[in-house]
Amino acid sequence: MVDEQEEGQLRRSPSCDSLFGGRDEDFDFESPAQSPPQRTPVSPASPLGGEWTHIGISDVLPSWLGSDPTAGLSWGKAGLAVYPRWTISPELESIAETLKLTMGNNQDYTVRLLHEGALSKLYAVSVGGRDFVMRVCLPVRPGAKTEAEVATLGWVKQHTPLPVPRVIAHDSSRENPLGFEWVLMSKVEGTPLSECWCSVSLGLKERLVKQIAAFSAATFRQPFRGGIGGIFKTASASEAETDADADADAYVTGPFPSTRDWIRSRLQVATANLASRLDRAVDGDEEGEALRRMLDLARRVEALMPRFLPSHEPNPVIETEDDIADGRGTSERTMLCHDGLSLDNILVNDTGILTGVIDWQCVSCVPVHEACQFPAFLRQAYDRFAEPMIPRYFIDADGPPYKAYFRDLQRWEMTRLRQLYVEEMMRLAPGFVDVWRDERSAGLRDYEAAVQNCDNEFTVEIVEEWVRAMEGGRDPARMPKRLHEALER
Repeated sequence: MVDEQEEGQLRRSPSCDSLFGGRDEDFDFESPAQSPPQRTPVSPASPLGGEWTHIGISDVLPSWLGSDPTAGLSWGKAGLAVYPRWTISPELESIAETLKLTMGNNQDYTVRLLHEGALSKLYAVSVGGRDFVMRVCLPVRPGAKTEAEVATLGWVKQHTPLPVPRVIAHDSSRENPLGFEWVLMSKVEGTPLSECWCSVSLGLKERLVKQIAAFSAATFRQPFRGGIGGIFKTASASEAETDADADADAYVTGPFPSTRDWIRSRLQVATANLASRLDRAVDGDEEGEALRRMLDLARRVEALMPRFLPSHEPNPVIETEDDIADGRGTSERTMLCHDGLSLDNILVNDTGILTGVIDWQCVSCVPVHEACQFPAFLRQAYDRFAEPMIPRYFIDADGPPYKAYFRDLQRWEMTRLRQLYVEEMMRLAPGFVDVWRDERSAGLRDYEAAVQNCDNEFTVEIVEEWVRAMEGGRDPARMPKRLHEALER
């Protein structure tokens, strides 16, 4: 129930007539985990009218580009972590020149850097007085990642009620004056919810959770059968989404027809990478010991696979006997899952109304047992069911509440919102909740968490403890806390 102030905010909101606002029809998509299409130059007719455009090949290429498909990319190291980094920074003038090829020369262009991420940089672009956002991408999974992001945004806009950026134009090659892949999108106005959480009323947060639940229900009701990986607009096979560094790219083949294939490939990536780095480590140093420990853990996690993923044994909550495909595994249902749906990626206007969800560059189709759980922004290590009372948190009678009050208040609000999300999913898509509560599905999420974190130096002890318990025959449901929940921050 919203109070009078919230009702006033809703009346002032452009979204007050509809929970989600208007929807634009877009284009149809084929099955998921498909390869990007061959680049066919098309006419950039009226790109500002809203239709996405794939630009043609430019004759003006940067001199540094050469024939190396990964030019501009190198891999850095911070402790035991490996991360991508730019060796050549995109030039603002080159961005403007690239856009002129598709937008035309008869308009004014301004470009400024907005944000630097691990895999891309975001730029604010003004074209003839209209504002856009442009993502310039490092060549990690060249071509495929950009095409998958474009296809994903189009699918979400067409098949779900969630407001997302609209793709105006893109180039998944590097044959342009900029020398990098890029995507030009409509600008989503708003502030990240992480920056204004305390100023948004609980009633409006509940409204937002209902919107996210409607999105989750829509994706659950529209599963894919093409494998685990990114979605593309064409019908030939391609790589699937994976978290692999440069040393392990050769081990990733995707799309993956089953969870077994997906997890086996990721463990091969992890063990190959750890073994390679261990070979280069200095004997007796701390880094070498840590790498050896994680390599041993990854192999122990792999040895547990038959327990959690026995061959040819369908889970009746997730698939049926008719879904058994061949000797490689099952033709599993998958669903599109934004696993980075954090408070940073949820934008609201100054009245607290959802304006859009951003950052879709690594979103992919995953098994339903992995997707059917809380979105990232609703995950927390433990719940608080009692509302914090302000008087208990005052430092002195005249001072402000101690900062622990706001921490506990957010935890209490999150608990309320988590309960609401479950209630909404039970109403909109009860099958989603059936998968979520299924014991075998929960066990698979635990095993997936072990796979994801076995080569993470910050979580290795938690995973080791769980692996020891599983090796000893413990029931994962009888552990003090589910592994995937214990690893939540």
